[in-house]
Amino acid sequence: MTQDPWALLTWYRVLAVGSLALLAWAVPRVASRAGQDPVEASALVVASPFVLVHGIGGLHNDLVLAALVVAALAVTRPGRWVPGALLVGVAAAVKAPGILGAVGVVLLSLGPGVSRLARLGRALAVGATGVVVLLAAGWLTGLGTGWIHALLVPEGERTQLAVTWVAGRWVRDLMVHFGPSGVTLADHVHPALLAKKVGLVALVLTAAWVALVRRTGSPARALSGAGLVLLAAVVLSPAGHFWYFLWCVPLLGCLPLRRPAHVALVAGIVTLGLTAPADAALRKVWLMDWSALAVILVPVVAGVAAALVERRRERAQAT
Repeated sequence: MTQDPWALLTWYRVLAVGSLALLAWAVPRVASRAGQDPVEASALVVASPFVLVHGIGGLHNDLVLAALVVAALAVTRPGRWVPGALLVGVAAAVKAPGILGAVGVVLLSLGPGVSRLARLGRALAVGATGVVVLLAAGWLTGLGTGWIHALLVPEGERTQLAVTWVAGRWVRDLMVHFGPSGVTLADHVHPALLAKKVGLVALVLTAAWVALVRRTGSPARALSGAGLVLLAAVVLSPAGHFWYFLWCVPLLGCLPLRRPAHVALVAGIVTLGLTAPADAALRKVWLMDWSALAVILVPVVAGVAAALVERRRERAQAT
């Protein structure tokens, strides 16, 4: 351990570059199994402005989490789940959402047509292994279980990129308009905090549903299910920041998405990367200033519209 800020900055960068190298190894393998072009996936994930700016340029460990989760999926095969579960445990030790990578490990490690009971048993085994690794990491580093208290930090954050918090604030404002009785009810219910808890419950239910219902025996279906869970983690998180999209973008970039979704993903990656220097300003005004909101929405809407036009043209040529 060190308190030298320059040493800390250096090791942050070393860790980030190492994570990018791990992604460069894992992404082509995951993309090939999903049916996506490995070269295109690598360009989206490894060389995208969003990943480079927030993953390498930012002082966050979310790129480490993403690299470990994608690597866990890359090494998991039917009947071989232990290496993936170990990597998921390490990802969770970096940041709690890493444990959600267990959903992909469970689905990839099962053959076709398995029963719900077999799914549940594998999920418990993968989850238990991840938790053991998480606790062992705390013991080895001397940090213990202090991370449990840290899980409560997002509950007190007020971030305008957190969908659940914004929804809760809207509900509170609506209740206040009903007069003193509405104000009293809002003070008792705390809609914003309640919405955050509802979001976490919805995330757990989504992960459980994907793990128990998603078709097994198909790597593409398993990986898309894992991507869905990680995307849900970003959307339903009690706190929201632009770099949280690092949780899901590397895996989504490995999937053979339909053209509108693919164009929206590319537009989102480019927009989030190019607007990174203005993150602080956008975070304050994006709900109130239409021009700031347009910076995010216009490229996405334009990309989706272009994809729809191209798809209609292809259909017309086919007929």
